Amino acid sequence: MNNKLKGMQLFIRTLVVATTLAAAVGACSNEGDPVPSQSEQSTPDNKEGTPVVAEQPTGQLTDEEAQSLEQIATEDAEKYMVALKREDAEALSRLMAHAENENVPETMKVVIEGFRLHFDNLADLKLSLKSNQQTEEYFIENFILTGMRDGEERAIPFQVKYAKKGGIAALLSGDTREPLYDSPYIGQYPYAVRDAGRYVQALIQKDVDSAALHLGLDESKKEVRAAVQQMLQVYAEKLDLSAAKIIPLGYDAANKQFLFDLQDGKKRVHSIQLGADTFHIQDNWATVKAVPEDSAANDFALSVNDSAITLKAWDYDVNLDKILGAPLSSQVEQLGEGADTSTGSFMKRMKYDGLQLELFSPKNNGKHFWIMTMEITKEGYQTSRGIELGHTVKAITDAYPAIQIAPDGRTDPNNCAYEVKDEDQGSFLKLEVKEGVVSGIKIYHLIP
Repeated sequence: MNNKLKGMQLFIRTLVVATTLAAAVGACSNEGDPVPSQSEQSTPDNKEGTPVVAEQPTGQLTDEEAQSLEQIATEDAEKYMVALKREDAEALSRLMAHAENENVPETMKVVIEGFRLHFDNLADLKLSLKSNQQTEEYFIENFILTGMRDGEERAIPFQVKYAKKGGIAALLSGDTREPLYDSPYIGQYPYAVRDAGRYVQALIQKDVDSAALHLGLDESKKEVRAAVQQMLQVYAEKLDLSAAKIIPLGYDAANKQFLFDLQDGKKRVHSIQLGADTFHIQDNWATVKAVPEDSAANDFALSVNDSAITLKAWDYDVNLDKILGAPLSSQVEQLGEGADTSTGSFMKRMKYDGLQLELFSPKNNGKHFWIMTMEITKEGYQTSRGIELGHTVKAITDAYPAIQIAPDGRTDPNNCAYEVKDEDQGSFLKLEVKEGVVSGIKIYHLIP
């Protein structure tokens, strides 16, 4: 491999790492607990680390500080919304000038293009505060942008965050405040467009190494190189890449993918996708697929009809009606004073044949909900590792080698509960076993 190709490979790998880290705190991700905003919950979440704030060494904000932060974040978000609704690339560039990424007006035009793919009319967009959270470096306020597309309401995450280095007082003063904005179309879409173009160039040049790298594959393996060469042959037979146009189709929130069509001069079309978290191309003409780097992240999910339903996913990110069909019943309840910090929040309970879901929505929202509990009472629903009702203890331990008996006092391995947990995230998977077989499955999140 020559030096130029090695340099390209290092650059792309560096970009993937950087964008993945950005996505971990960005909009297109569900990292950390979904925490109701201060107007929705009195105690901010502190699961992602112990933030250090000059005035509050424990990382906790006072109620007054948290409410003030929500107010200034809303004001800053509205400034971005004004520029976005006007499709003013110059104004967006000025608002993003202090960010690390290149946010020149030309890049902001691509951002606007992305939002226009998602919504019919940017002037009609609405902004609502969803939740807040903290990391070691940032205060983060999470919003939802809603609008219409082809007669249906659509939503997408939008985030405003502030560096903690100056302390909360500096943020509240406003003189040195530098809000950072993020959403799939802000922090990821411009790079997705660029990488889709680079992938097509690699195909045109029959560059096996570069194409494999874009697909997230190890180009040093013989079977990978053979599969990519076979894919290039399929392209040669089915699509004229020299005359192909790359047509962006938008963002698929449920699968966290950017969608593109490749169309040649004969109007032949082939679709590809680009993962918003990995920046790997997904191309069904490639017979070898990239292996996810972190399968453990999916332990708190169900597999239903070849689709995943993940704990803490928002209802605008997963199409429950498409996956499960219409529920047998659905009820929404506003929680009363006995719910402690969740008082005033909303709980939606949905019942299906053999499956019950509980979804949570913060106070002053009540419109969008995230999945809090999934409980299985009938065969046909599997965990992400293939366990369902009726499976044996051996099947459990084969699928989850590190699983433990839940500490509820029961010790008989054939009559107890087995548990997988991530206490930092408040996520739990419990497999109830009776007479050696699985009799119940529950995946749930505990709000601190």
